[in-house]
Amino acid sequence: MTENNMKKIICTAMCIVSALTFCACTEAKNPEISDIAASVNATSAYAMVDLIEITEDKMDIYFTGLDMSKVESFYAAKAQDGYTDHFVAIKVSDGEYASEVVTILEDYKANLAETYADYAPIEAERAETGTVITINDDYVFMIISEDTATVTSAVETHF
Repeated sequence: MTENNMKKIICTAMCIVSALTFCACTEAKNPEISDIAASVNATSAYAMVDLIEITEDKMDIYFTGLDMSKVESFYAAKAQDGYTDHFVAIKVSDGEYASEVVTILEDYKANLAETYADYAPIEAERAETGTVITINDDYVFMIISEDTATVTSAVETHF
């Protein structure tokens, strides 16, 4: 093999490796919480209940221990009394705080189920089967709905 052919083979191999490396690189999406909330509200998953938005000054009342100084943005809404439906989306400033937010939301969900257990067992079960998910290390969602899968899908389309 000549030196010229060897250079061509090495150059081709390097191009292939570079192409594969760049194809594997994808930048993490960073959607706005308001856009995610709009998509969720457009689904029919919460059609049977009116969700009431939870304002920033009430977040620590509902979600005990939540440090709003570590929250970059959020949207939170809950059903009127008598229903356990909730949609909470929190983007944390530091991904390390996300695991703490998950614990706070899981505790809230468990307390909600316990509160409704005696007088509205169907709602208690809905709270128990609700989900808390983390996406991209800094987005945390709590979804309690009759159709959790639809809401989860609406959230995941943004990532």
